[in-house]
Amino acid sequence: MNPTAHRKLGRSDLSVTQFGFGTAPFSGFRDTIPEDVATATIQAAWDGGVRMFDTSPYYGYGRAELRLGAVLRDKPRADFVLSTKIGRVMHPLGRNGTPPADWRTGGLRFVPEFDYSYDGVHRSLEQSMLRLGMDIIDIVFIHDVDFWTTQDRAVLETRFSQAMDGAHKALVELRAAALR
Repeated sequence: MNPTAHRKLGRSDLSVTQFGFGTAPFSGFRDTIPEDVATATIQAAWDGGVRMFDTSPYYGYGRAELRLGAVLRDKPRADFVLSTKIGRVMHPLGRNGTPPADWRTGGLRFVPEFDYSYDGVHRSLEQSMLRLGMDIIDIVFIHDVDFWTTQDRAVLETRFSQAMDGAHKALVELRAAALR
């Protein structure tokens, strides 16, 4: 397989490299990765021909999107495909804020809030675009509506219902508007 060869993505008009670059490892959740190492690695992927990049606001509470945007924002926008996710909106922890019990070290000082509502999709995408420094995101996934984020069935059902009633509706409308 040639990892930099392009192929059509499903029934979309997007053409992606067979090998994509995911930014979760560069977010600081699992290990400290210096800024220069993270951006050099993303640049090396670009230089190697990778043109499919995936990120999420949850990765490092925004750090992964910032790092990816720092490398990609000055590249020709038509030359790559960018995906991110919705389902969490970030809120500043604040100078004296105490992180919640499930807060991961290594990320930026933001606290994620699950939000699969219609308005939450718009807030999440706006925050992502600001961190990335981009006004176009090609692919948006609904993130973490699964049992890995909660063992509470009632909470999971609420999130799933909100994702179907709110997030799905917002994403369908955004896609339709983008295709006009």
